[in-house]
Amino acid sequence: MPDDQISAASLAGLTILLAGGNQKHAEISDELRRLDARLITLPVIEEESHSAAFDEAIANLYGYDWIIFKSVPAAEHFLRRLGQLGHETSDLDALRVCALGKATLAELEQARVHVDLCTDFASKEIMKAFEAYLGGRDFLRGLNFLVPKAMTAQDSFSAALADAGARVDPVAAYDGGNGRDELARLGALLAGGGIDALIFSDVREVHSFIDLYDGQDLPRLLAGTAVFCLGESVAAAAAESGLNVALIPSARPVSALLRALFSHSSG
Repeated sequence: MPDDQISAASLAGLTILLAGGNQKHAEISDELRRLDARLITLPVIEEESHSAAFDEAIANLYGYDWIIFKSVPAAEHFLRRLGQLGHETSDLDALRVCALGKATLAELEQARVHVDLCTDFASKEIMKAFEAYLGGRDFLRGLNFLVPKAMTAQDSFSAALADAGARVDPVAAYDGGNGRDELARLGALLAGGGIDALIFSDVREVHSFIDLYDGQDLPRLLAGTAVFCLGESVAAAAAESGLNVALIPSARPVSALLRALFSHSSG
């Protein structure tokens, strides 16, 4: 669609979720509002959480067998607090470390944290990976897992591990800044097909969304939502979580995105 046709067109009736609030989103928001789309913004807010439970978990690392890092933000905030409390990354050497996703693995390796196991976000695949690593499901019984996460984050693999007889201790490594009620409302909209399109403009937004919305269930949650990613690295991060995404080229991303949205709405 030529630019002159876009300027005269309308996206009325389309509900779009912007997973972030950076400058690129501001430009996109202006255009979408001009075209009468309904916009919902999920801010990427990451505030330090120094709760007693979080600090206690770090002080008692010796009580855990495994630590699972489910996202880049969770790893970053945990490692930062680890240092603030006077610990070294080498203190994790006594534990087994699992990373969910290649980006999380890269973050940990850059921080010189050894990683024993890397798997994708699907709960079923996580369980398969642990069972294969340990030699069977029975070997999960009695193991202690630490899972740093966002304060309002959800996950389902913790329940699966607990069902296998493991003890799972999820601790808030940071505050995602979005209340449970708001996340639940957006989750219900997504699950019910009430959001037509989701837009990611940088990798950080993808990682935060994965942490907040239980990465292993994202394909199901977003089954009725078109996912648009601005740039190859963003698309790769979203695809790693099992999503079918539409890549928006980095050159002239706003106009390319608008064309993609019009194509989606008319399809």
